[in-house]
Amino acid sequence: MRPSRRAVVAALAALAAVCSPAAAALAVSAEGVASVPVAAAASGSAAAPLVAPLAPLARYESLLALQASGARLDLAAVARPGIAFPVDGRLAIFQGSGRYEALRAGESADLFVPDGTALPAAAIAVERGVPGVLVRAANLLSSRGAQGSNPIVVEAAVAGRTFTRALVPRKDVDAPMSDALRDIEKLLARLRADPAAWDGARALVDSDGFGALSARERRDALRALADRGAR
Repeated sequence: MRPSRRAVVAALAALAAVCSPAAAALAVSAEGVASVPVAAAASGSAAAPLVAPLAPLARYESLLALQASGARLDLAAVARPGIAFPVDGRLAIFQGSGRYEALRAGESADLFVPDGTALPAAAIAVERGVPGVLVRAANLLSSRGAQGSNPIVVEAAVAGRTFTRALVPRKDVDAPMSDALRDIEKLLARLRADPAAWDGARALVDSDGFGALSARERRDALRALADRGAR
């Protein structure tokens, strides 16, 4: 079961409560702290995957300045792992749900989690000791511009922490703030309320292939079915 938004908001409130001004200053001063690449999986038996390396902090900051000026940025080649925290025994994405929505079954989310977080067995730790100031800069960047990020969430998440960059299988991650997953719940309720439409949709929804699609693909398929039933 995915953690509720209430659980996520409560966790964020707890984060903010323990972040003293001194801790926040520590996060900002972490610019000079070097992170440590990890050459093995959490189990120590598998080689680290090939992923785009994190850019230097100065690169992220220059992109943030362009974003603030209103420039439209192509961030396809820029590493921007999301931020996740353990909630109710699972990893929940606090920032970066849009990137999660593009994942299909068998693919992994590229995430920052606080150093020391227990990772799922199939997750692979790529780099440890990433300073919070770099995590902050990477997550304030958005392909949708400044409105695509949530500075309040990002600031609360990074203050006083260093992070591990990890690849985590989609099945082991929740995205309680995902717009696409929320749309899917509404569309399923709409289809179930119309017996004729639900009869036509059930076979698709119950199929393994449907579950393997990304959240965006599932949402679009359900929207097409719901719109067809409304005609």
